[in-house]
Amino acid sequence: MRVKTFAVGGLALMLLSGCVTTNATLLNGSTLPAGAMLQPEQIAIYRTADQVGKSYREVAILTSTGDSNLTDMSAFHKSMQERAAKVGANAVILGATREPSTGVELASLILGVPANRKSEAIAIVVDGLVPPPPKARKK
Repeated sequence: MRVKTFAVGGLALMLLSGCVTTNATLLNGSTLPAGAMLQPEQIAIYRTADQVGKSYREVAILTSTGDSNLTDMSAFHKSMQERAAKVGANAVILGATREPSTGVELASLILGVPANRKSEAIAIVVDGLVPPPPKARKK
C-alpha cells in the first residue's frame, strides 16, 4: 500500500512540475570539464549575445523540450542552467523558442499526447565572469 501511494504521489509531482529535457551538443572540440563545476543557480542567463559584454567561448548548443501544457519558461531556463553547468559553462545565451502549432495543441487535448515546446540556447564560458556564490544546500 505504501509503495503504491509513493508511486502515485511521485507521478502526480512529475505531472505538476512538468518535465523539461535539455540535450547538449559540444562545439569546437570542447570536452567535458574534469574539475569542479558551478551549481546550476550560478549559471548566468543572457537574452542576447550583446548583453554578455565580455569575450566568451561557445561550449555547446543546448536544446530543450517540454510539454507546453505542463511547463513554463522558468522550467526551461533551470534545465538549461543544469545542463550548462555539466558541460563546464558559466552562462547561457537564450535562443529561439518554438511553441506547438494549434493542430498539435488540439491533438494533445483529444489524444492525450504531449504538445512540446522547444527552445535553444548556447552554453558559453565568459572570460572573467565572477559567478554568484552557490546557495547553501539543505541537509
